Amino acid sequence: MKTHSCMNDKVLLTFESVPRATSANTTQNLQTIRDSVESWGRALEVFSYPEVGTCLPRISSNRSGVIVVAYRYDVLRIQVAQELTRYPAAIPMILRHERAHAVAWEDAALLLFQRWGQLLAGQIRGTPNLPAVWDALRGLRPRLPECLNNSEKSWDHEDWPSLHHALLRVGVPLDLVQSSALQFEELSS
Repeated sequence: MKTHSCMNDKVLLTFESVPRATSANTTQNLQTIRDSVESWGRALEVFSYPEVGTCLPRISSNRSGVIVVAYRYDVLRIQVAQELTRYPAAIPMILRHERAHAVAWEDAALLLFQRWGQLLAGQIRGTPNLPAVWDALRGLRPRLPECLNNSEKSWDHEDWPSLHHALLRVGVPLDLVQSSALQFEELSS
C-alpha cells in the first residue's frame, strides 16, 4: 500500500493493489485474450493480462479528523492464453510479469498523489472537509485509471525484452511471442 499525506496531514491519499489471483486462468484462447485487450483500447498483441476490478475511491474521515481517500485495485484474475499451457515453465514467468504490475501501479499512484496533494492545497482554503475534498478530487487530471494504464504500458515495455527471451529459452515458439515483440519495437521507435 502506498500513502501520501497532504494538506498539513489533514488528507491521506492511499492506493492498494490486492492480488487475489493465485494462479493463471488459462481457459481463453490466444485470440480471445487479444480481443479482450483490444476492446480496452490497447493496441499491443499480448498473450496475458491482469484482470482487475473497478478502482473507485472510498472517502471517509477517521477518528482524528483526517480525511482518508482510499483507492483499491483488486487483481481478480490473471488471464493467460491456453496455448501457453503446452509450455509449463512459461506460466510462472508470465504470472511474475503480470503480478509485477501491482508494484508499478502503486509507484505510479504515489507519484500522482504527490501531484494531487499540491493541487488540493491550491484549491481548498482552510481546513479540508469531505465534500470539498471530494469535489476537488473529481476535477483533478490526470485521473487515476489513466495513470495506472500508462504505468501498465510502461512496465510491459520495460519488462518485455527479458520476458520474451525467457519464453524462447523454455521453448515457446517464436511465432507465438514474435508479434508481441514487434509491437513493442514499434512503440519504441
